[in-house]
Amino acid sequence: MANGYYYIVASHSNKCLGVFNGSNDDQAVIVQEQCDQNQSQMFYFLGFENNTATQQAQQQAQYPVTTSTKAYLLYNDTTSKIFFDTFDPTRGTWMPTSLDPRMQVEIIAFASGSGGLQVRVETQGKGLNQYGVDVGGSYRLYVNPQTNKWNVSTIQVPNAAAVAAAQQQAQ
Repeated sequence: MANGYYYIVASHSNKCLGVFNGSNDDQAVIVQEQCDQNQSQMFYFLGFENNTATQQAQQQAQYPVTTSTKAYLLYNDTTSKIFFDTFDPTRGTWMPTSLDPRMQVEIIAFASGSGGLQVRVETQGKGLNQYGVDVGGSYRLYVNPQTNKWNVSTIQVPNAAAVAAAQQQAQ
């Protein structure tokens, strides 16, 4: 785990830890409440920067990955339903999609390899972020605690064999 802001979610209730009424007072009350991703539910963890490659690999293993050479995987790593769009240049249009909390979806790509596959997600009142993706890749949708905006990060980089197979199938 890297140093930074995190939400603490109880596994039994799927609720977040938060500071009551967003108080800045000493000895403020901490409560369990619905996760709404506000700043009173963000806690800073310090001293975790010295992860080894093995520890990082174990952390990444908690996320789903795709084995497909015709699709890419998106995983909603939040407690909120997310609405986003996907773009495939072969299709030529943006397709609205949604994903429930902690769920995954494989998006079949009509285009091959890199070049044109996109995911875009809007944070209400904060604008639109757009990301390039590739077949054979797995990607995590989450809220960046520093910006409080939706973000996409790579769980699994598409391997060269998957991209080459997709390009060959397109020919």
